[in-house]
Amino acid sequence: DILATGGQFGSTQDEAAGGGCRVKSYPNSTGLVSEIVYRNMRFENVYLPLQLLGHYCPWPCKTPDGNTSARFANISFINIVGKGSQHQTVAEIKCSALAPCENISMRSVHLTASSGGEGQLKCENVVGVRIDNISNPSACTPTL
Repeated sequence: DILATGGQFGSTQDEAAGGGCRVKSYPNSTGLVSEIVYRNMRFENVYLPLQLLGHYCPWPCKTPDGNTSARFANISFINIVGKGSQHQTVAEIKCSALAPCENISMRSVHLTASSGGEGQLKCENVVGVRIDNISNPSACTPTL
């Protein structure tokens, strides 16, 4: 079990690092990433405040896809507030088709985009995202 609580982060611009609550795994990995709670975090002008990457491979990707993937499950974001530095996207959950992310929850999450509007949560290969009725973003937007 991992609990990260009580952080303030600001003005991170590195697109490669995201700058916020982040967990990543390379293609063809194995294992289980689970029981993680991020709580009471504040972000201001952070590239991506929330990021789960079950299929992480920066360009140029030198890790070939295989027939395995690490599994992400039971990860919670609680009382996370702030503003992202992107025009629309404030969070992303991108997992492998071999091992979709499961049981991801957001409670009292309030993130706005740099435009001032509701930020988007981009999702790919995710099963069981639970977002309470007061959080923003309020739903997954599929990636294209």
